[in-house]
Amino acid sequence: MSKIDKELKQEQEIAEGLATIQDARGSIDELAKRYDEWIDQAAELGEDEYSDQLIADQVELEEFSRNLSFFEVRIREGAVSARAFSKLKALPGVMSCCKSLLKKGLDLPKIGKQMAGFKTSLDKARTSLRDLRSELSASKDPVYTDLFGKKTREDPKITAKIDAKKQAREARLAAKLASTTVSPVESGVGAETPSTDIDAITAMIDSEKKKK
Repeated sequence: MSKIDKELKQEQEIAEGLATIQDARGSIDELAKRYDEWIDQAAELGEDEYSDQLIADQVELEEFSRNLSFFEVRIREGAVSARAFSKLKALPGVMSCCKSLLKKGLDLPKIGKQMAGFKTSLDKARTSLRDLRSELSASKDPVYTDLFGKKTREDPKITAKIDAKKQAREARLAAKLASTTVSPVESGVGAETPSTDIDAITAMIDSEKKKK
């Protein structure tokens, strides 16, 4: 296989990997959106503890989606940089780091298995996601710390997001309750009916015709 063929194959593999990540991230985002309905339903049924658990699960899903987005950015940056340096025939050390990043920094088959496992077992996937975030959070690099939070039992970032989700749930439930409370005027009690309005308008038209 020629050098050009190898480069084309590598670019194809990177493109396929990015497509896999984007597809997985899209599935996670769609699933996370559906949690609002389940969170509210559990709360309306008086299952507050389960509703809170669903909120925590939703935050974990959203965090994992953000992690996948970050991986996508790193892979794109690495691939473009590697291609540029290859054309310049310089900085071989950087190219080696990019290749190492693509090989070791992302295990697409493993992520694929995690996604499939998540669809069949929420509890198992929740553990996997937390383990993944825990490993990422272990880095001392402040960039990773800002993105993934600190590796602590009670991460202030996650706690704040969970609290915000709870407040959003209360706001949605309050709005839903308000929409079901209809005033007498809105319900038609004590107000003129549409047919009465139409009759009055018709009478006015007839009266004007008689004047002519």
